[in-house]
Amino acid sequence: MSNGLRVVLDRRATSLSLGLSCVVRVGSRDDYRKKNGLAHCVEHMLFRSKFGKNADSLFASFRDSGGAFDGITSIDQTTYYLRCLSEDAPLAIQTLSRIVTDLPLDKESLKAEQAIIAQEMSLIGE
Repeated sequence: MSNGLRVVLDRRATSLSLGLSCVVRVGSRDDYRKKNGLAHCVEHMLFRSKFGKNADSLFASFRDSGGAFDGITSIDQTTYYLRCLSEDAPLAIQTLSRIVTDLPLDKESLKAEQAIIAQEMSLIGE
């Protein structure tokens, strides 16, 4: 698209389910030397958006319809993805859009996630 966003659609008429992803081309390789785990921390911060704390009606509706969402950070990208029934595509698009645009910016949330990331990194020996 003109704004640099790439949209990939793989439609399968026989499938009853839908997978929707948002891929950010930044991963652990892009972390600052003294800020190991930064990309992973941003992934976690997105899950601290309003649905993470309050499960507002949009996210409750998505979960109640059987939808699932998750995120993963690899060396070269961070991905947020949702799975649901094809008939719930509008709800899935609205939910994923909200996840990636509702990043909390308060220091309290950031400190809490930094502690979680530090704990995870210590478990894998980093």
